[in-house]
Amino acid sequence: MNVSAALELQVSDIILLRPGQLLKTSSGKIQRQANKKAYESQSFKVLASYQEECVGTDELIEDFSLQEYQTLPESKKIQYLSLHLKASLSQLSNISAQNIHVNQNLLALGLDSLRMTQLLAELQTVYFLEMNLELLFELKSVENLLNTLKKSLDKQELNSLSLVKRKTVLSCVVQNKRDKAPLSFAQERLWFIDQLETGSADYNAFEALRIFGDLDISQVEESFNLIIERHENLRTVFPSVESSAQQKVLKSLDFKVKTFDLRTQENAIESKLKDLCQDEVRTPFDLSQGPLIRVTVIILKDDEHVLLINTHHIISDGHSMSVLIKEFSLFMNALSSGKEVKLPDLKFQYIDYTFWQRECLEEEGKLEKHLKYWENELSPFPRQLNLSLLKEKNVIEPTTDVKTIFSSINQEQLDKINHIRIKNSWTVNQILLALYAALIYRYTQQDSIIIAVPNANRPLKETQDILGFFINTMLIRLDLEDSSSYADITNQTRSKLLSALEHQDAPLQNIVERLRLKESALDVEDIQFAFNSLEENSFSKDGLTDLRYEAYDVGVDSAKTLINLTLNVKENSIEFSLTYKSSLLSDVKIQKFLSHYSQLIEEFCNNADNLPILAPIFNQDVITHSPYTQKQVKRVYPLTQMQIDLYLQGQMHFQNRYFMGLIYEVEEDLQLDVFEKAVFYVVSQIETLNLRVSEYAGQLYQLYVNDNNEGLMVRVECKEDEDARSAVFSASDASISFEKEALIKAIFVYKNSKLTHISYMAHHVILDGVSMVYFRALVDKAYKNYMKEKAFIKIDVKTSTQEISALIKKYKHKQQSELWRETLSGVNDIPVFNTLNLGQQKLEDLF
Repeated sequence: MNVSAALELQVSDIILLRPGQLLKTSSGKIQRQANKKAYESQSFKVLASYQEECVGTDELIEDFSLQEYQTLPESKKIQYLSLHLKASLSQLSNISAQNIHVNQNLLALGLDSLRMTQLLAELQTVYFLEMNLELLFELKSVENLLNTLKKSLDKQELNSLSLVKRKTVLSCVVQNKRDKAPLSFAQERLWFIDQLETGSADYNAFEALRIFGDLDISQVEESFNLIIERHENLRTVFPSVESSAQQKVLKSLDFKVKTFDLRTQENAIESKLKDLCQDEVRTPFDLSQGPLIRVTVIILKDDEHVLLINTHHIISDGHSMSVLIKEFSLFMNALSSGKEVKLPDLKFQYIDYTFWQRECLEEEGKLEKHLKYWENELSPFPRQLNLSLLKEKNVIEPTTDVKTIFSSINQEQLDKINHIRIKNSWTVNQILLALYAALIYRYTQQDSIIIAVPNANRPLKETQDILGFFINTMLIRLDLEDSSSYADITNQTRSKLLSALEHQDAPLQNIVERLRLKESALDVEDIQFAFNSLEENSFSKDGLTDLRYEAYDVGVDSAKTLINLTLNVKENSIEFSLTYKSSLLSDVKIQKFLSHYSQLIEEFCNNADNLPILAPIFNQDVITHSPYTQKQVKRVYPLTQMQIDLYLQGQMHFQNRYFMGLIYEVEEDLQLDVFEKAVFYVVSQIETLNLRVSEYAGQLYQLYVNDNNEGLMVRVECKEDEDARSAVFSASDASISFEKEALIKAIFVYKNSKLTHISYMAHHVILDGVSMVYFRALVDKAYKNYMKEKAFIKIDVKTSTQEISALIKKYKHKQQSELWRETLSGVNDIPVFNTLNLGQQKLEDLF
């Protein structure tokens, strides 16, 4: 039995225990972390065990040699390849190489989109593998990746490849130009902003730590001097030369740590601490003079301090701060124990990256290729979203005030998310971004959404340990009109994110400038939502010091977009914060927005496969303001933009142009009572035919109701000289409206009390012409089946295109089916939308 397949889990070890050994809480729940520690410490009494085959058991291979690989016998090639891949995966995942197994899912190793991007870069550079991120995700397992690499390498010509210099992201750096270094594109933007807003601290980047233990401040200062000596970027200034900026690396920096002693303060120490930190981070830097890093130590007690690191964003980003803190803890450990720290030499500095960006990215045409992608992806740029459900009413004068509120995902939810993500080849970020998009869609009812997603932009190893301003913002466009479930949105989110990562080198400001060539009014303010994921700071845990570090919140929030959702992924939980511009948005409404996000996550954890875009957590608000009871309403969705347009037109005047219908003559042997039952049955089985429109908080929603199809049948007596079609249209105008019963009607036309015609008419807001023909076919099929079997057929509206095509051809040439043919001629002018789950089919695809 394949345990991995049966349980949909990536299994490495299986152990058989005696009953009662698993650690549980008093309420009987399994203590996952405690059991994990017991397993790792081998404290369980194991009756039997099984371990999946590892990728390799020999000594790992750090440097792959194509020439050596090609000379190996066939039986040894896969082993050689696996030992190198194992080393790479271990480094990326921080999982011991011995715990990486052949059948493991790559995402089960903890590889998110960023690390998968880094893995892809290594595969392309080291193995010359031609592959994109989407294909890498589809490989899923380590074994599939190994087989793909072997097939690719076996096709390569050794003679040609051995002469190719493996390019890295920094391989074309011209070292002799370092004295006149240009700024990177991102640095250039910040420099211009600083010239316009001299004295602004908006782009200060800071991190604060509360440190417990016996802290030697002289060692803090020595540690930062060693870091500054190691990283040129911390010694870089930006003088203006003929109205433009250049980077200048100072040979040395006389760096001192500033200290404040609050031990003598008797009261309000925390308040004083906040004030000191906020004063520091709100103090601007002088880009032309430097230094662009300041470090402050605030002494609270003999064994408690706050360390505040403050830099200008032009020399650092979030990942840089994580690198800086990690190296700081390493140096502190070494200095406190009298040992020397040996960090790997930095092959490159940030200034090398700026040369690469200008010389390789720009001059070789790679930048233009990336910009073409973004131009196609983002044009036309979606209009500003409707935020009336979030905004504060009667804003007198907007301010720059920013607030942050918090929530979290617990261990149980995270376990469920991890299970679902591995099963579907999604990452945690992709899942939570898709949920965020679904929530925005629900609040704005606009189906084309742009979300700004900051990205570390460090795909290669050479950039991982460099301090600098690499971060770039990707604009992820999601079109949700055709998405009927959460899985649809998540798959689209994954695809868009992976494509964006393939083109992440294009700076945001260049993208915006390109889009402005088509849309001159485009402004960064049009980007209203952002989604960010933070790295958890890592500290050295080698036991050389008794210092303990905790993150400290300075209490200064900033927001470049109207709303920014930030994830802080930790080992056993995910904390998320929502930062928003409080003068424009309602505190109460934003709190509800975040609460809905938490509920949406809970719904997803319990029902990921079938979760609709508008989850049940939103239904009650809408139902309360509709004429239907909770028992009558099955589901609630926002209307699409096209449906909104049709609805508003229909409110102004109900005319034939908004109807979809067909009419045909009645066959003499029709058994009317059975036929009416067939119509009732088909309508009851197809949920979209029972749609109503309701308004809540100024927004329109579509409700799918169960009201026994009241008013479905309409009988009309046709005058002697009146055409049956005219009678049908008159009856439709009189009976079909948004305020009354069903938006579809079965109209029976009589002349001289004799039934002559049957017509189906519906408003275009629920049906298109193709769907109407399909509806008639289903009714006829249900009627004939009942006459033969005394039972109705089972209806599956997910009919294939071929079946639909056959049904339409069946009715196409019947003379009595005249009404729908005329209506169908105009269907292409109005997009066909997803009502009977037929998808967006065009007529020419069906005939």
